[in-house]
Amino acid sequence: MPALEHVHNIKLLTIRDVVGGMPPPQIYTGRLNRRIPPQLFITVLLLINFLVPLGLPPVVLEKLVRIWMFGRLSCHAHYILAATSRMVTPWGIAFLHAFVLKLIRKDEIESEQFIMLIHTIRCLNSRGSQPSTETLKFGLEFCVPLLLCIFLHIRIWFIVKASRRSEISRNLLYTLLIHYLCNVLYYAPAAAGDRLLSLMPDDVDLQQLLPFLTPTIIWYPLSQLSAAISRYNLDKIEEDGPRSRTIGRGTETERSHLMCTKVDI
Repeated sequence: MPALEHVHNIKLLTIRDVVGGMPPPQIYTGRLNRRIPPQLFITVLLLINFLVPLGLPPVVLEKLVRIWMFGRLSCHAHYILAATSRMVTPWGIAFLHAFVLKLIRKDEIESEQFIMLIHTIRCLNSRGSQPSTETLKFGLEFCVPLLLCIFLHIRIWFIVKASRRSEISRNLLYTLLIHYLCNVLYYAPAAAGDRLLSLMPDDVDLQQLLPFLTPTIIWYPLSQLSAAISRYNLDKIEEDGPRSRTIGRGTETERSHLMCTKVDI
Protein backbone atom coordinates (compact mmCIF):
# COMPACT_ATOMS: atom_id res chain seq x y z
CA MET A 1 0.00 0.00 0.00
CA PRO A 2 1.33 3.53 -0.79
CA ALA A 3 0.78 4.82 2.73
CA LEU A 4 2.66 1.91 4.28
CA GLU A 5 5.49 2.31 1.78
CA HIS A 6 5.70 6.03 2.64
CA VAL A 7 5.94 5.33 6.35
CA HIS A 8 8.44 2.52 5.69
CA ASN A 9 10.67 4.87 3.70
CA ILE A 10 10.54 7.43 6.49
CA LYS A 11 11.61 4.81 9.03
CA LEU A 12 14.55 3.79 6.84
CA LEU A 13 15.59 7.43 6.44
CA THR A 14 15.40 7.96 10.18
CA ILE A 15 17.65 4.98 10.91
CA ARG A 16 20.16 6.02 8.23
CA ASP A 17 20.39 9.59 9.60
CA VAL A 18 20.90 8.41 13.16
CA VAL A 19 23.60 5.91 12.17
CA GLY A 20 25.30 8.55 10.04
CA GLY A 21 25.72 10.83 13.05
CA MET A 22 23.11 13.41 12.07
CA PRO A 23 20.58 14.71 14.61
CA PRO A 24 17.58 12.37 14.77
CA PRO A 25 14.72 13.80 12.67
CA GLN A 26 11.25 14.32 14.08
CA ILE A 27 8.13 12.83 12.53
CA TYR A 28 5.44 15.52 12.53
CA THR A 29 1.83 14.53 11.99
CA GLY A 30 -1.00 16.90 11.18
CA ARG A 31 -2.23 18.07 14.58
CA LEU A 32 -4.32 21.12 13.81
CA ASN A 33 -7.10 19.44 11.90
CA ARG A 34 -10.63 20.83 11.82
CA ARG A 35 -12.00 17.30 12.06
CA ILE A 36 -10.32 16.79 15.45
CA PRO A 37 -11.90 19.44 17.75
CA PRO A 38 -9.69 18.71 20.83
CA GLN A 39 -6.70 20.09 18.94
CA LEU A 40 -8.63 23.31 18.30
CA PHE A 41 -9.40 23.78 22.00
CA ILE A 42 -5.80 22.99 22.93
CA THR A 43 -4.68 25.70 20.48
CA VAL A 44 -7.08 28.24 22.00
CA LEU A 45 -5.89 27.44 25.54
CA LEU A 46 -2.24 27.70 24.50
CA LEU A 47 -2.88 31.04 22.78
CA ILE A 48 -4.67 32.50 25.81
CA ASN A 49 -1.97 31.31 28.20
CA PHE A 50 0.63 32.86 25.89
CA LEU A 51 -1.09 36.26 25.80
CA VAL A 52 -2.06 36.59 29.47
CA PRO A 53 1.53 36.63 30.86
CA LEU A 54 2.30 39.56 28.55
CA GLY A 55 0.23 41.69 30.93
CA LEU A 56 2.41 40.81 33.92
CA PRO A 57 5.06 43.59 33.55
CA PRO A 58 2.56 46.49 33.68
CA VAL A 59 0.75 44.83 36.59
CA VAL A 60 4.04 44.49 38.49
CA LEU A 61 4.84 48.14 37.80
CA GLU A 62 1.37 49.18 38.98
CA LYS A 63 1.84 47.25 42.23
CA LEU A 64 5.17 48.99 42.79
CA VAL A 65 4.25 52.60 42.02
CA ARG A 66 0.52 52.31 42.90
CA ILE A 67 -0.60 53.84 39.60
CA TRP A 68 -1.30 52.56 36.07
CA MET A 69 1.18 54.27 33.76
CA PHE A 70 0.13 53.04 30.30
CA GLY A 71 -3.09 54.90 29.58
CA ARG A 72 -6.77 54.10 29.79
CA LEU A 73 -6.88 52.15 26.50
CA SER A 74 -4.20 49.68 27.61
CA CYS A 75 -5.95 49.36 30.97
CA HIS A 76 -9.20 48.36 29.25
CA ALA A 77 -7.34 45.95 26.98
CA HIS A 78 -5.61 44.38 29.96
CA TYR A 79 -8.82 43.75 31.88
CA ILE A 80 -10.65 42.52 28.77
CA LEU A 81 -7.86 39.98 28.23
CA ALA A 82 -7.94 38.93 31.89
CA ALA A 83 -11.75 38.58 31.85
CA THR A 84 -11.59 36.60 28.60
CA SER A 85 -9.04 34.28 30.15
CA ARG A 86 -11.19 33.71 33.23
CA MET A 87 -14.26 33.00 31.11
CA VAL A 88 -12.82 31.06 28.17
CA THR A 89 -10.27 28.90 29.99
CA PRO A 90 -12.66 26.89 32.23
CA TRP A 91 -15.17 26.39 29.41
CA GLY A 92 -12.36 25.48 27.02
CA ILE A 93 -11.12 22.84 29.46
CA ALA A 94 -14.69 21.53 29.88
CA PHE A 95 -15.24 21.25 26.11
CA LEU A 96 -11.80 19.70 25.77
CA HIS A 97 -12.84 16.94 28.17
CA ALA A 98 -16.07 16.39 26.26
CA PHE A 99 -14.46 16.14 22.83
CA VAL A 100 -11.61 13.95 24.10
CA LEU A 101 -14.21 11.56 25.51
CA LYS A 102 -16.07 11.64 22.19
CA LEU A 103 -12.84 11.01 20.30
CA ILE A 104 -11.90 8.08 22.51
CA ARG A 105 -15.31 6.48 22.11
CA LYS A 106 -15.19 6.74 18.30
CA ASP A 107 -14.57 3.54 16.41
CA GLU A 108 -13.48 5.32 13.26
CA ILE A 109 -11.80 8.70 12.74
CA GLU A 110 -12.34 10.54 9.47
CA SER A 111 -9.45 12.90 8.82
CA GLU A 112 -6.66 13.45 6.37
CA GLN A 113 -3.40 12.05 7.65
CA PHE A 114 -0.01 13.16 6.47
CA ILE A 115 3.50 12.67 7.78
CA MET A 116 6.33 15.14 7.30
CA LEU A 117 9.93 14.46 8.22
CA ILE A 118 11.86 17.45 9.57
CA HIS A 119 15.28 17.86 11.13
CA THR A 120 15.34 19.64 14.48
CA ILE A 121 17.89 20.95 16.94
CA ARG A 122 17.69 21.56 20.68
CA CYS A 123 18.81 24.82 22.25
CA LEU A 124 20.33 23.79 25.59
CA ASN A 125 22.97 25.35 27.78
CA SER A 126 25.38 22.47 28.05
CA ARG A 127 27.63 22.25 31.06
CA GLY A 128 31.36 22.62 30.80
CA SER A 129 33.47 19.52 30.43
CA GLN A 130 36.11 20.50 33.00
CA PRO A 131 35.28 19.52 36.61
CA SER A 132 37.40 22.40 37.90
CA THR A 133 35.31 24.89 35.89
CA GLU A 134 32.08 23.41 37.24
CA THR A 135 33.41 23.55 40.81
CA LEU A 136 34.43 27.19 40.38
CA LYS A 137 31.02 28.10 38.95
CA PHE A 138 29.26 26.28 41.79
CA GLY A 139 31.30 28.18 44.35
CA LEU A 140 31.03 31.65 42.83
CA GLU A 141 27.44 31.48 41.56
CA PHE A 142 25.75 29.32 44.18
CA CYS A 143 27.59 28.33 47.34
CA VAL A 144 29.39 31.54 48.36
CA PRO A 145 26.40 33.89 47.79
CA LEU A 146 24.10 31.45 49.61
CA LEU A 147 26.37 31.26 52.66
CA LEU A 148 26.76 35.05 52.65
CA CYS A 149 22.98 35.51 52.49
CA ILE A 150 22.45 33.11 55.38
CA PHE A 151 25.06 34.90 57.51
CA LEU A 152 23.63 38.35 56.77
CA HIS A 153 20.08 37.11 57.30
CA ILE A 154 20.98 35.93 60.80
CA ARG A 155 22.57 39.30 61.58
CA ILE A 156 19.52 41.17 60.31
CA TRP A 157 17.31 39.00 62.50
CA PHE A 158 19.20 40.04 65.63
CA ILE A 159 19.67 43.73 64.73
CA VAL A 160 16.27 44.73 63.35
CA LYS A 161 13.66 45.59 65.94
CA ALA A 162 10.95 43.06 66.62
CA SER A 163 8.20 45.32 65.24
CA ARG A 164 9.64 45.13 61.70
CA ARG A 165 11.88 42.09 62.00
CA SER A 166 9.40 39.44 60.87
CA GLU A 167 8.22 41.37 57.80
CA ILE A 168 11.70 42.23 56.54
CA SER A 169 13.19 38.82 57.31
CA ARG A 170 10.23 36.95 55.86
CA ASN A 171 10.37 38.71 52.49
CA LEU A 172 14.15 38.38 52.34
CA LEU A 173 13.74 34.66 52.99
CA TYR A 174 11.07 34.34 50.29
CA THR A 175 13.34 36.05 47.77
CA LEU A 176 16.22 33.77 48.69
CA LEU A 177 14.14 30.59 48.47
CA ILE A 178 12.51 31.49 45.16
CA HIS A 179 15.81 32.14 43.42
CA TYR A 180 17.74 29.15 44.75
CA LEU A 181 14.93 26.62 44.43
CA CYS A 182 14.34 27.62 40.81
CA ASN A 183 18.05 27.40 39.93
CA VAL A 184 19.28 24.53 42.08
CA LEU A 185 18.92 21.91 39.32
CA TYR A 186 21.55 23.63 37.20
CA TYR A 187 24.14 23.13 39.95
CA ALA A 188 22.93 19.71 41.13
CA PRO A 189 25.29 16.76 40.61
CA ALA A 190 24.75 15.01 37.31
CA ALA A 191 23.72 11.73 38.94
CA ALA A 192 21.13 13.37 41.18
CA GLY A 193 19.82 15.47 38.30
CA ASP A 194 19.49 12.45 36.02
CA ARG A 195 17.68 10.53 38.76
CA LEU A 196 15.18 13.35 39.23
CA LEU A 197 14.68 13.91 35.51
CA SER A 198 14.06 10.19 35.01
CA LEU A 199 10.85 10.61 37.03
CA MET A 200 9.62 13.30 34.63
CA PRO A 201 8.39 12.99 31.05
CA ASP A 202 11.10 13.17 28.40
CA ASP A 203 9.93 16.55 27.09
CA VAL A 204 10.09 18.25 30.49
CA ASP A 205 13.44 19.97 31.01
CA LEU A 206 13.11 21.45 34.49
CA GLN A 207 16.72 22.63 34.44
CA GLN A 208 15.85 24.96 31.57
CA LEU A 209 12.23 25.82 32.51
CA LEU A 210 12.43 26.49 36.26
CA PRO A 211 14.61 29.66 36.01
CA PHE A 212 11.81 31.29 34.01
CA LEU A 213 9.56 30.86 37.03
CA THR A 214 11.77 33.16 39.13
CA PRO A 215 10.83 36.52 37.54
CA THR A 216 7.17 35.49 37.52
CA ILE A 217 6.86 35.37 41.31
CA ILE A 218 9.94 37.04 42.82
CA TRP A 219 8.60 40.55 42.18
CA TYR A 220 5.97 40.18 44.91
CA PRO A 221 8.28 39.54 47.91
CA LEU A 222 10.63 42.22 46.55
CA SER A 223 7.84 44.81 46.45
CA GLN A 224 6.71 43.79 49.95
CA LEU A 225 10.31 44.08 51.14
CA SER A 226 10.55 47.56 49.62
CA ALA A 227 7.43 48.66 51.50
CA ALA A 228 8.68 47.13 54.76
CA ILE A 229 12.05 48.91 54.47
CA SER A 230 10.29 52.23 53.79
CA ARG A 231 8.10 51.80 56.88
CA TYR A 232 11.15 50.88 58.94
CA ASN A 233 12.99 54.04 57.80
CA LEU A 234 9.91 56.15 58.57
CA ASP A 235 9.75 54.71 62.08
CA LYS A 236 13.43 55.56 62.63
CA ILE A 237 12.88 59.13 61.41
CA GLU A 238 9.93 59.57 63.75
CA GLU A 239 11.95 58.19 66.67
CA ASP A 240 14.90 60.49 65.96
CA GLY A 241 12.70 63.56 65.38
CA PRO A 242 12.05 64.62 69.03
CA ARG A 243 15.70 64.16 69.97
CA SER A 244 16.85 66.31 67.04
CA ARG A 245 14.38 69.05 67.91
CA THR A 246 15.52 69.01 71.56
CA ILE A 247 19.15 69.33 70.55
CA GLY A 248 18.23 72.14 68.17
CA ARG A 249 16.45 74.15 70.87
CA GLY A 250 19.37 73.71 73.25
CA THR A 251 21.82 74.97 70.66
CA GLU A 252 19.63 77.94 69.81
CA THR A 253 19.24 78.90 73.50
CA GLU A 254 22.94 78.64 74.11
CA ARG A 255 23.72 80.80 71.06
CA SER A 256 21.31 83.57 72.12
CA HIS A 257 22.75 83.55 75.63
CA LEU A 258 26.26 84.05 74.26
CA MET A 259 25.13 86.92 72.05
CA CYS A 260 23.41 88.68 74.96
CA THR A 261 26.58 88.36 77.05
CA LYS A 262 28.63 90.04 74.35
CA VAL A 263 26.19 92.93 74.05
CA ASP A 264 26.17 93.56 77.81
CA ILE A 265 29.95 93.81 77.87
